[in-house]
Amino acid sequence: MRATTRLLTIAMVASLLTSTITAQAAPLNPATWTFTEGYSSGWPLGNQRGFNGAGLSGTFPNELHDPGIYDNWGNVWFAQIGVGNPTTNTFPTARIWLMIDMQSVQNIGTINIWNFGDPASHPLGFNQGAKNIDIYYAGSGATLPTAGSPLTGGNVLDGTWSHLLNTDLNPAPTNFAPSLKSDSLNVPDFTARYVLFQLNSRFGSNSYSENSVSIAEIQFLEAEAPAVPEPSTLVLATLGLAGLGLFAWRRRNLANEAARV
Repeated sequence: MRATTRLLTIAMVASLLTSTITAQAAPLNPATWTFTEGYSSGWPLGNQRGFNGAGLSGTFPNELHDPGIYDNWGNVWFAQIGVGNPTTNTFPTARIWLMIDMQSVQNIGTINIWNFGDPASHPLGFNQGAKNIDIYYAGSGATLPTAGSPLTGGNVLDGTWSHLLNTDLNPAPTNFAPSLKSDSLNVPDFTARYVLFQLNSRFGSNSYSENSVSIAEIQFLEAEAPAVPEPSTLVLATLGLAGLGLFAWRRRNLANEAARV
């Protein structure tokens, strides 16, 4: 009977000790961040709309992005190559890039992306959503690329930058309509002040807009904090351990009494 009671007590304490709260990663606030790009169309769309939350609605983590239809589709980041063959979906130079300066070093664990979708009924039939991308990051004091220049020649990223990943994005789930994020990149946790996206290709090709390419929204989530026990769990676990200590003390006393007899 005593052995059964002890096993039940140990099981209870173990269960309590494993009951924890996992911190919910939250989006980082982009209010003070700035943006630099390798090439832009020059259209008055506002080059920071690609990460400032414009067009997002709903409650995290299920926000929708709605670029609107022609009237407010400027809630996206947009660029044009302006060189090479305009009918290809692969960009001839490392010219299309965008860099975000978060003003201070941040801990990042996830990158959410809402890709840009074009209406299937568009008479020109183009799809300028980004496809293959490279992501780089750097801390304070990094050598920054020159705005308006390709990442080639003397403007190439140096040893102050690290390569995070190369990946193909998914196309936007819907065309010119509220849509969920296309990609949630659960990257290894990293710290950075600067994050740079180099766009290498897009999904469609056409003779319009000189190979325009666009991403609707980029969102960074902070690295998740380690799981921490709930306050109530700590109290119950403490009581359980105290019970085990009392049980052991009582058993030693009984053993001592039996020895004296």
